[in-house]
Amino acid sequence: MEIQIQNLNIWMVAVAGLVYYILGALWYSPLLFAKPWMKLNGYTEQDFQDINAARYIAAFFTSMIMSFVLAQFITHLGNGSIISGIGISLWVWVGFIGTFTLTNYMFSNRPVKLFMIDSGYNLVGLLIMSVIISAWK
Repeated sequence: MEIQIQNLNIWMVAVAGLVYYILGALWYSPLLFAKPWMKLNGYTEQDFQDINAARYIAAFFTSMIMSFVLAQFITHLGNGSIISGIGISLWVWVGFIGTFTLTNYMFSNRPVKLFMIDSGYNLVGLLIMSVIISAWK
C-alpha cells in the first residue's frame, strides 16, 4: 500500500478531521462527559483554568493526521461503500486504539468507566469520519 496524496481529496480529509475535533470538544464538554471524566481522572475545574493553547492546536493536528490515515485505509482497503468504511474503522479501533488503550488503562490502574469514555470518543469519531470519507464523492 503506497501513500497517495495527489488522489486524495484534501477537503474531505479536512472536514472529517474537523468533525472529529469538534466531536472531542463536545464529548469532553459539560453537555456529555466532562464531569465523570474529570472525576475519574481526579481533576477539578481549577485544573483547567490555565490550559495552554498548544494542547488544542496539537489535538487539531492529530485529528487531521488521523483523518488522513483513515482516508488512506478506506481508499486502499475499502470498496467505496459506507459499510466498507465503517468496517475498516471498526477494525482500526479494535485492532489498534481499543486494544492499546485498554492495555494501557489496565496497567495504569485506571477505571473501566474512564476507558469507556475515552475509547468511546475514539470509536464514535472513527465511525463518523469513515462515513464522511466513504460518502464523499
